[in-house]
This record gives sequence, structure tokens and C-alpha cells, in this order.
Amino acid sequence: MSFARFGTVAPWQWLFVLEALPVYVFSALVLITLVNSPALATWLTPAERSALTRDLGISSDNATPAPAGHIFRALTDPSAIVFSVSCFLIMACGTAFSFFIPLVLQPIGMAVTTLGFLLSVQHMLGAAAHIVWGWWSDKASSRPIVCAIACIIAAGSCWLIATFNGHPMAIVFSMLAQIGINAAVTSFWTLPMTHGRRVQISVVIAAVTAIGNMGGIVSPYVVGRLRDMTGGYSLPLVCLGVSIAAAAALIVIFDYQCRPKLAEQ
Repeated sequence: MSFARFGTVAPWQWLFVLEALPVYVFSALVLITLVNSPALATWLTPAERSALTRDLGISSDNATPAPAGHIFRALTDPSAIVFSVSCFLIMACGTAFSFFIPLVLQPIGMAVTTLGFLLSVQHMLGAAAHIVWGWWSDKASSRPIVCAIACIIAAGSCWLIATFNGHPMAIVFSMLAQIGINAAVTSFWTLPMTHGRRVQISVVIAAVTAIGNMGGIVSPYVVGRLRDMTGGYSLPLVCLGVSIAAAAALIVIFDYQCRPKLAEQ
């Protein structure tokens, strides 16, 4: 595929332009279609609207802005802290992995087109993992365990890629890592709804999102620095595995501590 140069925009830069265009389209659709409350969602059935409104604790009586003290208590709540750190660790692993995995697999010696095709397959498997893990999370008795299993799959796969660096088996483990990372992200976002206090859900999710995205910003710089220091990707991959494994440990430990409180509700 080739693009003509337009002004100062190089042909390869058109790929980034095309990649960004759907964001503007969907942002307009979200602005038009997204509503402020499940009660206003016309695409839901009346029973679904009532169930969501009840489960989220939404009513016209609590639609006023929360006082500053309420927001501070929500941000310092243990659930907000644990989920924010866990999201940071998961996003740190996922973002850096996506950035650097093409370079990690280059020593295998495949043609660029072959590597690109395999990475496309890898991301399709990751997309399927979103669906499968979401279904499993809904059916399972413990959502945190489902999320932790996905994190462990990703962590173990990162460590195996580091072990088999330059070997064709690294491709298989790379696909498993992508499945684990995508599954961890999907199953993670069910946790604040089940383990956070309902009156604080919106604040907790905002904090988790903001801090979690910072992991995706920081980790590529850290991986790049470690790559420059060591001359390879083995240590960075080990660190990414440790990151998402630590998230699994935090989630499981917090779930274990919260079980007595959840049983009382």
C-alpha cells in the first residue's frame, strides 16, 4: 500500500491519520447516543432499565453532585486504591507489550509480511478473549479469580517469551500473552462494580481509569530504557510479567479480605 506525499505529511504518516479518523466518528456517535442514566436508554427493555437503575443505586434523589468530602473518602477508599494500582500494573504490561512485541519477535527471522500476518492473528485471538472471558466472568462464582487467571496466563507467557527469545515458540507464547492481557482487561472492569461501594462507583471508576492509563504512558519508556541498558528484551519481558502478576496478587488478596463484608450485604 502506498500514499502520495501531501505537503509535509509523509506516506507512512497517512497510516496514523487513517487510524485516528474513526475516533472522531465514534466520538460524535457517543455524544449523540450516550445518555446520562440507564433510565433514559431507549435501547434497553423496561425490565433492563429498572434492573440497572436499581443495581447502580440511581434515583432522582441522589442525582445532585457529591460533596467534596464524599469524593475524598471515595478516592481514599481501599477499593479505589487497590483497583487503581491493579489497573496501572495491567495497563503497564499490556501497552508496553503491544508496543514492543514486533521488535521482540524480529530475531526469529521472519519476513515482515509474515510477522505482520501473525500479529494480526494474535490480535484477533485477543479480541476473541474479550468475549470468552466476559462470558466466563458472568458465569463464574468469583470474578476476581477469573481476572487473576488471565493475569497469570499473561505473566507466564511473557516469561516464556523471554526464555525462548529468538525461537519460533516465542510466537505461540506471544499469542497466549495477548489472550491473557485482553482477558485481564475485560474481566478487571467488572470488579469495581462488585467490590466497590455503590455510592462511590463513579468516583472509583474515574480514579481507576486515570491512574490505570498512566501505566500505559510510563511502561513504554521503562521498557525502552531497560532495553538500552541490557541490549535485549528478556529483562523487560520479565518485568512486564511481574507487573501483571502483581496485579493478580493484589486482586486475589483484596477479594479474600472483602468476602466477609460482601457476604453480609
